[in-house]
Amino acid sequence: AYFCRANSRYRRVLYEQSLDDSWKLVENEEAQEPDHKLELDLVLNDYDKALAVYPEFSFAWFNRGNVLLDMKDYRNALASYSKTISLDKDFAEAYFNRGLTYIYLGENDKGLSDLSKAGELGIYVAYNLSKILRNGVSMLHRVISRLMSFIIYFSYSFGVLFRKLTYKNPTMKAKFDEARKENGISD
Repeated sequence: AYFCRANSRYRRVLYEQSLDDSWKLVENEEAQEPDHKLELDLVLNDYDKALAVYPEFSFAWFNRGNVLLDMKDYRNALASYSKTISLDKDFAEAYFNRGLTYIYLGENDKGLSDLSKAGELGIYVAYNLSKILRNGVSMLHRVISRLMSFIIYFSYSFGVLFRKLTYKNPTMKAKFDEARKENGISD
């Protein structure tokens, strides 16, 4: 029940954020709607209660990581993604999110390793990000920031994130190609 309530609350927050531009990463990352902060605290509390009942629930750990990422609590998000991976070694989305978070924090080697694993597990956009990282593109941080905002925006219940938004998806392909073009990235 706590897990379902947390998912419902989080989806509502994501919907409310989508009604305006407040969900986007901005220059001042400290700016966050106070109402959303309170609601995200309630969501996080519900995931914690669900995990107290069933600590091996990998989807709850993953969704908890997404909420922490939305709250810009990157280190605790990493811990939640790591716990997800320890419970389910084939949870591709957890590797993907943890990899992006590591890269955002400047830990590129760890991030590259996780992106590679996510690609092996079926998130093909991870391979493109790995290629960008290996080529040392100076705008990588900006691309990762945008992708992290997509993570927050597209997260939804049961932890399925970006599986349907791979490079084969025409909508995601167009957005990814646009971001690559804006940042001067070519194959």
